[in-house]
Amino acid sequence: MAGEYYVGAHLEHTDFGGRDLSGANFYGARLGGCNFTECTLVGANFTGADCTNANFTRANLAGATLYGADMSPLSATDANFAGANCTGADFHEADLRQARFEGANLRGADFHQVNMQRGVMRNATCRGTDLRNADLSNVDATDANFQGANLSGANTNAMRR
Repeated sequence: MAGEYYVGAHLEHTDFGGRDLSGANFYGARLGGCNFTECTLVGANFTGADCTNANFTRANLAGATLYGADMSPLSATDANFAGANCTGADFHEADLRQARFEGANLRGADFHQVNMQRGVMRNATCRGTDLRNADLSNVDATDANFQGANLSGANTNAMRR
């Protein structure tokens, strides 16, 4: 059901696969190992949530808030984070292949050692984002703002800017 309320809940290893959880509030929830595969999470709130080892493969998180969330090392292959607020989120070592962060706010987020091959970061704000040793090969980063971002050791082969 859309708009569900899970603030501070302990839901480790719950299978939410395929559900519509648009607008759900997971503020501060413990979601380690949860399955969100093919979930609709449009506008969901994951502020401060612990999503370690969760699976967001093909999930739609457009407009979601992930402020300060621990998203490492999750799997989010082909997930949609368009317009999401990921300020200060920790994605280090995440599998983000073909993930879309178009227009997302990634300010101060930790993306070191992520695999984001063939992903999309068009018009994203990546100011101060840690992208050390990330695989950004074939990423479309057209008009993204990387001011103050750390790209040392990142694979930017065929990255479009």
